[in-house]
Amino acid sequence: NNEIGGLAKTTTTINSLAESYRALGNDMNAKKKFITENKDEFDKLNVSVNNVTDADNLLISGTDAYITAMGLRAKATALFNIQVKEQEAAIKKQMEADKRRAEGPTFLDRTIAASARYAMLESGMNTQNAPTAEGYREEAAKGLETEAKAHETNASAIDKERKALEEQIAALLKANRIR
Repeated sequence: NNEIGGLAKTTTTINSLAESYRALGNDMNAKKKFITENKDEFDKLNVSVNNVTDADNLLISGTDAYITAMGLRAKATALFNIQVKEQEAAIKKQMEADKRRAEGPTFLDRTIAASARYAMLESGMNTQNAPTAEGYREEAAKGLETEAKAHETNASAIDKERKALEEQIAALLKANRIR
């Protein structure tokens, strides 16, 4: 939501600047004054507009490209936030796995192991290889580690997608000579 609000504000600002700039026509002095008077706005848009050529590239020929790039940047920012959450989830799951091992078998682990052993005895099976409470604890810890790895894999895939967007943004701005 924050990215969407920022994108809406950026789009409104760039369109307003472009409209005002285009209204100046070919008056070079008015364009230079416009650039000076709107330096703070350009800074807020995170673009470098130092001369009329820069302003023309942004506000005449590159406005749509800039808006597209900012849309992609909003998406990249959203992906970054999702990536952070995936990394946090991975760390949390790994910590849970470590804690599970450190604390030893739970009451449930012991109860399940005892029930399994009893069922084996009742059916006349050899209980030498019966599941243990420690085994159940270890399986639970491994399950948590598997979840942690899945979150890490998701974070890595999101990172690749985000980096591809950043490259696309850079190429789009460069192609339109927007700095």
